[in-house]
Amino acid sequence: TDPPRCCSGHFVGGGCCLRCHLVFLRVCHHGFIRFRSVSWARSFFFFFKQKTAYEISACLVGSEMCIRDSQCLMRRCQWRGIEAETIAFELGDKIDFSRLDIVLLGGGSDREQMLVCEKLKEIQPDFKKYVEDGGVVIAICGGYQLLGKYYKTDQGTITGLDLVDLYTEQGEGRLISNIVLKSDLFDMPVVGFENHGGRTCINNCKPLGKVLYGSGNDGKTGYEGVVYKNVIGTYLHGPLLPKNPQLADWLIAHALEQKYGKEIRLAPLDDTEEKATNAYVYHRFVKEN
Repeated sequence: TDPPRCCSGHFVGGGCCLRCHLVFLRVCHHGFIRFRSVSWARSFFFFFKQKTAYEISACLVGSEMCIRDSQCLMRRCQWRGIEAETIAFELGDKIDFSRLDIVLLGGGSDREQMLVCEKLKEIQPDFKKYVEDGGVVIAICGGYQLLGKYYKTDQGTITGLDLVDLYTEQGEGRLISNIVLKSDLFDMPVVGFENHGGRTCINNCKPLGKVLYGSGNDGKTGYEGVVYKNVIGTYLHGPLLPKNPQLADWLIAHALEQKYGKEIRLAPLDDTEEKATNAYVYHRFVKEN
């Protein structure tokens, strides 16, 4: 059976139809996201970056998929009584990482990554300290590659942020496929779509999951993504979080635990639609093969 659809006939990727909310998402697509909790007094922030060269000249913004991932986090907070809003961030601004709780690092083409990385290098020391102190990061596709030491391509080597002990080298052809993982972090499978030319070596770091369908980090090892402290890096998008509510809640819970210094148990949500979408992908690409 098909996954659930909204009243407009769109496939539902989360608790609401994200295509129907696309206009709203474009209005609030750039900068910081701030979460102000009703039950906690302090604020809750994350920022994300993305791809197009003309946008890089002005600010760090999110792709449509990164926008949907950020919107998923916002909605899952709002449904628990946590108000969410975006705050514009310009490249020339100084980032105070002590005010950030989640960093969403999105992706782009190799050329655009090289442009963005030159800017991100300016904040590398503060970013590194944020990670080592337990700051929460979700890095997707090109952002995942930027977590490491370098990404070697035919056009040259992109220097990474050196936040995690990994590196990426361009391989022959692109790894393009739906992908399903089994992760020790979650009861549900992790599902998404991969499209990358890089092959990532995570050395002795922990992978996000074992590949049940698809290619993963390099198409050979059978593993995908990386987990380091409170950092998750992955090639999965499509977008990632609406189809994987447990991963979204992992980010929110760890950010709150890091902020308040105590174990956080998030109030459960009705994830019937999210689970149906996740199960549809799993059964289509794993159970049928």
